[in-house]
Amino acid sequence: MSLNTKFIQIDGKDLNKVWTGFSILLIIVIGIQYINTDENQFYNGMLETEKEKSYQGVVSQKFIDYENHAIRTVVINTINVPMHTEFYKKINVGDSLSKKKGDPIVWLYKKNGEILFFDHKKEIEDIIRLKNQQRSE
Repeated sequence: MSLNTKFIQIDGKDLNKVWTGFSILLIIVIGIQYINTDENQFYNGMLETEKEKSYQGVVSQKFIDYENHAIRTVVINTINVPMHTEFYKKINVGDSLSKKKGDPIVWLYKKNGEILFFDHKKEIEDIIRLKNQQRSE
């Protein structure tokens, strides 16, 4: 059995170009992976922060906190509680909110007897999914 091998001869100048191209590609791949990991860690950190919160009571006030990035906020038992914008729109003064520590869900008990909820975990998962879809397009 005969083995026919061919070698590619690369001079120093060409080797520099190949090495530079490979290095740039490697930096790009590592950078993209770092950005994806870092962003996912950020969102998962947000979820863990929300899960650690605990509150229960009647909403006494609603306002937009312009000093804090225009976050929609409700007041429960003199405590300012930031809310997701779409969920905030469903809350009225006099409604009750309940959030247990360790649980990602906020329960809204409307004065008319209706019960709604907001799931922080689902919201974060949707954000991450959307960000990943945008990157792949």
